[in-house]
Amino acid sequence: MASGIPATPTAARKTARDRALKVLDAEDEQRRRREQERRKRVSGHAGDIAGNQAEIEQLTARIAELRADCARHLAAIVADGVSEAQAAEMTGRELREVKAAVKAEAGQKAPVPKKRSAAKSAASAAPAAA
Repeated sequence: MASGIPATPTAARKTARDRALKVLDAEDEQRRRREQERRKRVSGHAGDIAGNQAEIEQLTARIAELRADCARHLAAIVADGVSEAQAAEMTGRELREVKAAVKAEAGQKAPVPKKRSAAKSAASAAPAAA
């Protein structure tokens, strides 16, 4: 008899089953490993996306702050007696941007007029009509 072949049919079946189980177990282990690697990649990508989105939001807020700062500086230039056209020329901005910045700054600093009540409006209008 050959040395690697079991002597009985029962022993041969058991040996074949054991070999088949080892092969299947090895394949299962490879599948589990690949699945773990895939999950790790996917979760890493999801984390990177969330981090990038948070960074985008921070940078967007910072950009808005810088734009507001530029508008304040443009308004300050015009307030110092430089014409809007000259301020646009000096800063490389379009005239409409300078005008919008000056208007926005003026709107923030201007006192808000109080609304007159309807009774006062009617009272002041009555003598004018007479």
